[in-house]
Amino acid sequence: MLLPFAGVYTVAPIEATFGSVACALGGVGRDDGAVSHLEAAVDLERRMRAQPWLARAKQQLATALLGRGTPLDRPRSTRRRSSTPPEGPSRPGP
Repeated sequence: MLLPFAGVYTVAPIEATFGSVACALGGVGRDDGAVSHLEAAVDLERRMRAQPWLARAKQQLATALLGRGTPLDRPRSTRRRSSTPPEGPSRPGP
């Protein structure tokens, strides 16, 4: 049901955001599809400069990589976990 909206951002009319739909889609698995959704979520959150949601997406991606367990996933997961804090000051959009 959410798959058609994977590339969009969720907001509520009460001036709140809930992050990318891709993060929600990726948070339900540990397979290649989940990792793909979470990588897209990290990219979207970075472009939105949404530091709290970026940290959440990176954490979920690290967890998914560990759960998937391919030989290259553990080093990628470690890098993701170590870069979870905000990546510098937030700036206004373009």
